[in-house]
Amino acid sequence: MSTTRSIRFQEFFPHPVERVWAALTEPSAIAKWLMDNDFVPEVGRTFTLRAERVPFRPDGTIPCRVVECDPPTTLAYTWASDSWIVCYRLEPAEVDGVAGTRLHFEHSGFDLDNPRDAFAYDKMGRGWRSMGPDLARVLDELAASSA
Repeated sequence: MSTTRSIRFQEFFPHPVERVWAALTEPSAIAKWLMDNDFVPEVGRTFTLRAERVPFRPDGTIPCRVVECDPPTTLAYTWASDSWIVCYRLEPAEVDGVAGTRLHFEHSGFDLDNPRDAFAYDKMGRGWRSMGPDLARVLDELAASSA
């Protein structure tokens, strides 16, 4: 029996849900905090994330498919295979009197009995958990451009 794990965390951003949604779904914004892409926020649409180096992907591409899209609260897509799912869930929140958005993140489907999945779980866990500053910078840029 395999042991399946997920990478999960929550992060608060002092930006409205709609702005965080834009950072997660606009290709130019995604390119600034994650990777180049041809993303379209429609269930069933396939898209590709592109980077110079991606473990186990010598061409630097990650094929994905949107499996859930409920603007502006929920987005989920496959990551490299149908067994790995990346999901973002957004909710309005307030922290220390500051209004904003709580991002609930989950990348699921890692079979830790599989060496490749175990390696990816470790590497991607560190990568996903460090995305906050890059996403925050993009959110600040979006705020400045809409002011």
